[in-house]
Amino acid sequence: MARSYRHSPVTGVAFLARSDKPGKRQANHALRVAGNKALSNCDDFEDLIDPAIREVSDVRGFPKEGKKRIKGWRLEHREKLMRK
Repeated sequence: MARSYRHSPVTGVAFLARSDKPGKRQANHALRVAGNKALSNCDDFEDLIDPAIREVSDVRGFPKEGKKRIKGWRLEHREKLMRK
C-alpha cells in the first residue's frame, strides 16, 4: 500500500485535540444563526448585510493552537516527520 507524504513541513499544534472540527462546526452554526436572525429582522433586503464568519467566531477559541513549521529536523527523521 502506498503512503502519502506532506508537501511542506507544516503541522498543526495540538495538545489536547486532534482536529479543529468541533470548533469549525460551532463557528459555522453561530454563522447560520446570525444569518437567520439578520434575515428575520430585515425589512429591506437591498440593505441586508450578511454577517462574516470573523464577526461571530474567534479562531483563538478553536481546540488546536494553530500551525507551526517543523524546524531543526535531521535527514534521518525527515521521512517519518513528513508522513501524514
